[in-house]
Amino acid sequence: MLGGRVIMLGGRVIMLGGRFVLLVGRVIMWGGHVVMLGGLVITLGGRVIMLVGRVIMLGGPVVMLGGRVIMLGVCVIMLGGRVIMLGGRFVLLVGRVIMLGGHVVMLGGRVITLGERVITLGGRIIM
Repeated sequence: MLGGRVIMLGGRVIMLGGRFVLLVGRVIMWGGHVVMLGGLVITLGGRVIMLVGRVIMLGGPVVMLGGRVIMLGVCVIMLGGRVIMLGGRFVLLVGRVIMLGGHVVMLGGRVITLGERVITLGGRIIM
């Protein structure tokens, strides 16, 4: 159907100018909230996006990627068990503690103070 809402191609249902597009078992909603691609659930203009089992929330505080929890617009970001705080006091990357906007940066057991007088690198104290 051209000029209408439904287009069928080889058993596929495609709606142009409508709510959804279905391509080989994939459900896509244009201008709506749900997009399904190969079993993936993606919400556009909504809160939840799922990509291959990963849950991503856009426009919300929480983003999950592959079981990782990422909080956007808040202080805490977790990546693979790593805790990263953006807009907060510290960032933790693989056991490394980095404080952004704060005084202490730790990299591999090294303590570096930014905006302060003491920097230690490998046990050495650098002023």
